Amino acid sequence: MTAVWRPELLFHRLMLPDWLRKNKAVEWNYGALDEAASSELQLVIKQDSSDWENIFRILLIPKGQLDDDADITVKMKAGVVLPEPQQPRDPMSFMISDGDKSYGIQLLDPNNDYQTKGPYRAVEGESAKNKLNNPNVEVAATVSSTSTNNPDQFELSFKPSEYFGSAYCAIDDGHKIVALYSDSLKLSQGLWFELYRFKSTERYTINYIEITVYKDSKPPKSC
Repeated sequence: MTAVWRPELLFHRLMLPDWLRKNKAVEWNYGALDEAASSELQLVIKQDSSDWENIFRILLIPKGQLDDDADITVKMKAGVVLPEPQQPRDPMSFMISDGDKSYGIQLLDPNNDYQTKGPYRAVEGESAKNKLNNPNVEVAATVSSTSTNNPDQFELSFKPSEYFGSAYCAIDDGHKIVALYSDSLKLSQGLWFELYRFKSTERYTINYIEITVYKDSKPPKSC
């Protein structure tokens, strides 16, 4: 019999707007959600007074369930609404955190950023209740795009034990970046998903966020 490499599923959730608005597992920053504009299919983040504001956070893995260097992979899919032509879309950072350090991918504005930076860039900083402290967006090289067929779904992957992150979307028949972050997360402290805005004056609309956390496979013992 051929042995099989099997990952262990630690967390999975397809997070839709109603669940994100109403579930107590979602820790919202007061005033970030536009309740009147949101619906069952659209979660609208309104303007605020603070750059790098934390929008919300969700605990994925509780404290004490993982070793600091646990061999896990975090995968995300984000479905967003594209802005109207010439209207800004605030870049939003989809990040994982141990409660102290955060890193992830910032989805950029197609009307203003794609020709110089591309659809996304890596970002890291210090996790805080109200905002991302000491943000660094010079983590990895960006890849620009001149396409006007802008994507509205993004696939993100992270491997904390190897400081690794990547982003992919369908623009240009397939577009990706890879990043090596400056520090690892202490996973024994727990694992959080955190969403941060970039500038205070812009709006953002999300259709869904899907997050899966695996403990990666180990080579099987010989049968």
